[in-house]
Amino acid sequence: MKKVNHEVVNTLVIEIQNTTDLEVRNMYGNMLMEELSEWVTRRVNSNYFTKIKGVGGNIEQVTSLVHETIWEVATGNKSTRYNPEKGNFTGFVIKALQNPMNGYVEYQVAQTRDHFTEGHSLDSQVNDDADNTLGDMISDSSVLAIETKVSSEMFVSNLLDDFEVKAKDGVRKVQALRLMMYPEMYSNDEVAEALGYESYKSASARKKVQRVKEEFQKFMSQTA
Repeated sequence: MKKVNHEVVNTLVIEIQNTTDLEVRNMYGNMLMEELSEWVTRRVNSNYFTKIKGVGGNIEQVTSLVHETIWEVATGNKSTRYNPEKGNFTGFVIKALQNPMNGYVEYQVAQTRDHFTEGHSLDSQVNDDADNTLGDMISDSSVLAIETKVSSEMFVSNLLDDFEVKAKDGVRKVQALRLMMYPEMYSNDEVAEALGYESYKSASARKKVQRVKEEFQKFMSQTA
């Protein structure tokens, strides 16, 4: 999967902001979305899926939310839109997505609560796109105390978003940190590979993993 060409992306956004021709703006907008298509897919699957999976969220809806935010940051008013003097465009988008994503998750939690209070059958699905039924959610201990669980995941995920923007080589470090969050799914070798090493066996890889953990812990303590 290719990396984001920040120079191209930033330039396209500046062109969008500088033109008053609607047709030209839409042309640059299409080029921007094409340039960011893999980045959007990667963020939705790796960063936001953990937020929505426990509350019956829909990946297509979240992808649409990301697209809307990209356009809003590119064309919005001066207080929210992209400023090339303050970093790459994708960093602005990540920051701008925090409130919409939190709002989406809170809405899904409220919808789930409504299913229970309105007396739906335990065999009914949470929504049309969910694989689990209400009965599944009750019997699944990982979904119990859902507000607490979602709040915790949202908090850590938001911190990781901030860390990705502010840390040197933040994208790679956050990718590794997200893998560390699920040791039952990802091996130490996969964590090391995310940081650019062939395996976790080398001393340099183990030291790097430890340094990344410590750097993020320090970041969390300063942010809290």
